[in-house]
Amino acid sequence: MTELETGDRFAGCLVGQAVGDALGFIVEGSGPDVCAEYVETALRPRRLTGRAGGAFPFGQYSDDTQLARELATSFVICGGFDPADYARRIAAIFAEDRIVGRGRATMAAAYRLAQGVRWDEAGTPPRRRGMAARCARRPSDCCWLTIAS
Repeated sequence: MTELETGDRFAGCLVGQAVGDALGFIVEGSGPDVCAEYVETALRPRRLTGRAGGAFPFGQYSDDTQLARELATSFVICGGFDPADYARRIAAIFAEDRIVGRGRATMAAAYRLAQGVRWDEAGTPPRRRGMAARCARRPSDCCWLTIAS
């Protein structure tokens, strides 16, 4: 078996993220018992038809996939991470109401971006220093931690 090219690995990560998002969106935010029951009664036996989560049908991607897509698009167009470009993309999908689902903090930051607040001032300060906080400061950490794992 040969090693995959870096681009193929990133593409695989994006596709895997989108598929996982589409499979899990209808139980996003649910407790562990609901999620475990969904895995056991729907995903493992492949009984996926007729399922929905609120207003969203089974297989619907969420803002997680949209934000990942915008980040990848920005990377390709800008030749690397350009936080101002990424911020403009986030602001646009919220301002144009193209976003599917939304977290409160992301929505608040996106609307601040759309109002012209600079990307480095639009977010809510993190209360904990987890992976998301590290990636917000240095996106390359996410790539390194993913590759190192």
